[in-house]
Amino acid sequence: MKRLERLLESTWTDVAVALLLIVSSLSEGWETFIQDLEKFDLGVHHGVLLLGVVSLLRSLGEVRESARRFRRRGNDAEVADPPGEVS
Repeated sequence: MKRLERLLESTWTDVAVALLLIVSSLSEGWETFIQDLEKFDLGVHHGVLLLGVVSLLRSLGEVRESARRFRRRGNDAEVADPPGEVS
């Protein structure tokens, strides 16, 4: 059960789901996408695309923040243990 919770709470799961929403939406209405928007003839696939894009942007913000924390933690470790010294 813990693995399932970790999977569902993972930022990378959010990124994968967002990309899946975007790809499935575009595959559904790629040929008529521009014409649909010009005529304001919106379908479910347009909403799915919007949801996918918003989810991806939100997830990428979390990925960026995680990378920043990871870099900061790595820099702190380098300062704590200078090269050539064994702790």
